[in-house]
Amino acid sequence: MQSPAGQLLVTGLSLAATFIPGGVVVKSIVGGAIGAMTLALMSRATLGHTGWIYAAGLSGNVCGIAPWGQLMGVIPVPPGPAGVTNVFGALYESRSALYLTDMADYGASHAGRVLVVSPRTGVVRTLTGGLDGPNGIAQDRDRMLFVADSFAGMIYKVNPDTGQRALWTRDPRLATGGFPPLGASGLAFDPSGAYLYVANPGDSAILRIGMRPNGSPGDVEVFARGATDADPGLLRGADALAFDVTGQLWVAADQANEIQVLSPAGALVARYAEADGDALDFPAGLAFFGRRLYVTSFAFTAPGAGKVSVLDTPYRGARVRR
Repeated sequence: MQSPAGQLLVTGLSLAATFIPGGVVVKSIVGGAIGAMTLALMSRATLGHTGWIYAAGLSGNVCGIAPWGQLMGVIPVPPGPAGVTNVFGALYESRSALYLTDMADYGASHAGRVLVVSPRTGVVRTLTGGLDGPNGIAQDRDRMLFVADSFAGMIYKVNPDTGQRALWTRDPRLATGGFPPLGASGLAFDPSGAYLYVANPGDSAILRIGMRPNGSPGDVEVFARGATDADPGLLRGADALAFDVTGQLWVAADQANEIQVLSPAGALVARYAEADGDALDFPAGLAFFGRRLYVTSFAFTAPGAGKVSVLDTPYRGARVRR
């Protein structure tokens, strides 16, 4: 069944998706729990290419889901030194590499980790650890991983093969004194790879950082700022980011319960709210496949009610040019 353009269709999980055939809607899966496994408060979405959906969040599991919505398997993510796993970011690279960020105990013991999971074998290993609040994750044209630390106001650069980590940039604008108490969060490179865009949900702002030819960061710039007196819902709680092929930036404004679209100049050009009652409930993750945009709802105030929605968009999602 094809959804009308602009209509959001609810399914049952937060997800990271690979391939969804055109015109097919992922079917609902029972939310909250499957057997003894809780699926509440799932957070992030990412896309691969093999026909599988991978879901990861605060349950401490990676869920393998077929394109038609059937749960096919679960990969447990063992906790690290903090004794708890809280996945906030996900990025699919290949059948051997699904990268996750684990915020663990939210910075209390500096036990945050970047993990690499093999969807093929189920092996989970720590790529790098000792972080405060690892959250959003993105990959540049050279395969380097960029990881936002929401509490430290930093972005790290991580080698995906060796796990070697280096501070890429630190700036007060990457931290926050607002609510939620999360600074740098969602990350996305623009289609040219010239800028790394950063969502700051606590400040309801989108920042961007230029990529110099040698890979070092330029200045941190404010691309768009929301939560204005004229429009309190604008970019309120800006979290996940995704670009389409025209250079428009799609933003999950989690506290506004909307998906908002910014032009390449930073102007608001569209906003999408729920079309069927509760399709968006603290949307926190975005992932394009073609013209379909998959949205994960964190369901912040209703544990056990996490879900995935899908929005048919006017343009295809973009990839960073290699």
